[in-house]
Amino acid sequence: VLDRPVAVGKIRFNPYWLSLEISHLTIGEKEGYQGAVFAFDKGIMDMSLASFIRLCPVVSRLSLENPRVSLVRNPDLSFNFSDLVGTTAQNDTEKGFANKEKVGAGDPDSKGFDFCLSRAQIQNGTLVFSDRNRGKEHEIKSLELNLEDLSSLAKDRQTEAKIDLSFIVNRAETAVTIKTLPFDDRLDTRCHVRVSSMDLIHYMDYFPIPENLVPQSMNLEFDMDAHYARKPLDKHTLTLEGQAGLKQVRID
Repeated sequence: VLDRPVAVGKIRFNPYWLSLEISHLTIGEKEGYQGAVFAFDKGIMDMSLASFIRLCPVVSRLSLENPRVSLVRNPDLSFNFSDLVGTTAQNDTEKGFANKEKVGAGDPDSKGFDFCLSRAQIQNGTLVFSDRNRGKEHEIKSLELNLEDLSSLAKDRQTEAKIDLSFIVNRAETAVTIKTLPFDDRLDTRCHVRVSSMDLIHYMDYFPIPENLVPQSMNLEFDMDAHYARKPLDKHTLTLEGQAGLKQVRID
């Protein structure tokens, strides 16, 4: 299906506890290329017996240990995963047309897909992006994600989903905290983002800069709180509060 080498260490499933564990999964590059597009050491999904009662997926735990993603943008602006996205998009489009023929667009009786995810974790994630078009390489490492209480069930829509995300991107420490009501009409969301000493010189090739300006050093410090809410009559509010600044700026 993927037209790529796929290797799996072990697959364990406990039908009594509805627990699935996959270890050492690797999805390789296309034939003729070396390396892996995606890999992880261990993936665990624990389903709750409440799935049978609520007639929807109720996941008590979802976790990935040491996931690794390798993305490549080629000189012709294609990506090393372009073939996968193209196949998936084509299948989704075909299914979409088929569903429209059966149900009809904008069917008032159609309902969303209910689910409940109590906890999700990513431990020590790594993403490497090789931009061969610009001759740059970017790395996200030490990625840690904790997500709690994400549920579309009617009884849980007033319970905040919590997301804690931290990583190092090109040696800049970044932390994001989000508290949100994603399935409530208000969409009330609070977010805190902190970026420590991000070297902007590493990204200058992506911006149109006059030739007579040659930035030598420029570091970004960012510490910001954001609050978004949707109010009656389809009004939206976004409040930003915090500090952002440049340090060690040198332009020749």
